[in-house]
Amino acid sequence: MTTGSPVVQLLDGVLVVTGEVNTDTVVGLRKQGEKLIRLASAD
Repeated sequence: MTTGSPVVQLLDGVLVVTGEVNTDTVVGLRKQGEKLIRLASAD
């Protein structure tokens, strides 16, 4: 299994992060996740 750039997805109401997460990427991933949740909540 290879790790790559982290990706955040909202799948069926579950926030899923794949790829390598580290101290340099975690804040950006959280912001992306929060944005996805806000967009889904607006529907």
